[in-house]
Amino acid sequence: TDAFQELQSARLSEHSAGGASDADRSSSISDEEQSGDACASSRADSNVDEAPWPGSGDNETSLSAGGHSDEERDVISKAAPQSSTWRSNLRGILLAFVVGAAVHSCNYLPLYLAAWLRKRVGFSSQASLSLSAVTKLVQLLMTWPVSYVGDRFGCTATMLAGGVGCAVMAMPALFLVLASAGGAGAEGFGTEQGPPASAYIVSFVLLAVLFPVVVAFYLVPSTLYLTSMFPADFRGRGAGIGLGLSSLAGGFTPLICSALASRAEWLPGLFVTALAVPSLAALWWSRGAAKSGQLRVFQRAWLF
Repeated sequence: TDAFQELQSARLSEHSAGGASDADRSSSISDEEQSGDACASSRADSNVDEAPWPGSGDNETSLSAGGHSDEERDVISKAAPQSSTWRSNLRGILLAFVVGAAVHSCNYLPLYLAAWLRKRVGFSSQASLSLSAVTKLVQLLMTWPVSYVGDRFGCTATMLAGGVGCAVMAMPALFLVLASAGGAGAEGFGTEQGPPASAYIVSFVLLAVLFPVVVAFYLVPSTLYLTSMFPADFRGRGAGIGLGLSSLAGGFTPLICSALASRAEWLPGLFVTALAVPSLAALWWSRGAAKSGQLRVFQRAWLF
């Protein structure tokens, strides 16, 4: 009996201790909940005076599906680059064609000069082709100094200097070559007699050295001018079409010069000069329009 009473009292003491621990745990949980409510209440009170975030639920600006408000979406759309259209780049294509037609005409002129020297001056095929080869070699060597001048003074200034030189020099150079050969053309020399040595010297100095030097100032910076007319997303198409049209016009130079030379030996020089006039005018206008803001330049505008 005593043992049973001691066992029962032990169970009662354990039960009372467990109840106290449960009460302590519930009291601790209640305190934590009260402290959490107090923190949440303090955060809510502190956020009352804060300014609402843009688009955070304001009735005037609703969030879009992408998570941006109407105001933010307008700013993003204005900052995003706009795609170029054919109409907006039509002026650039036209300028590239007008300027490039004369440039490529001067570049293709040595191809015609080989036939002109053979038929009108009496050069042999080997001599005339050698002169054309020297012409292109001089243009290649002039690439480095002309590129430096273009980087130093700008492409339009360099091209204007070269274009004016080509326009002024083309016709007098042909006159001087004809005069050095006696002015009689190939028919004036006998079947075994060729042009005098002075004709070779004048032809090589004027047509194979001096004229290619001037053409290089006109030709080398033209690539920068061509690509500067178009934005990046339209540059390939715009520059390609402008280059294709101007090359097409220049490619007809030998054919046109041959037809003109049948009337007068100096008319090919006049053709090159006449073709350079609108090109120089377009270059001069481009230079002034870029400075006044009428023409937008997309590459190195400070040197245009």
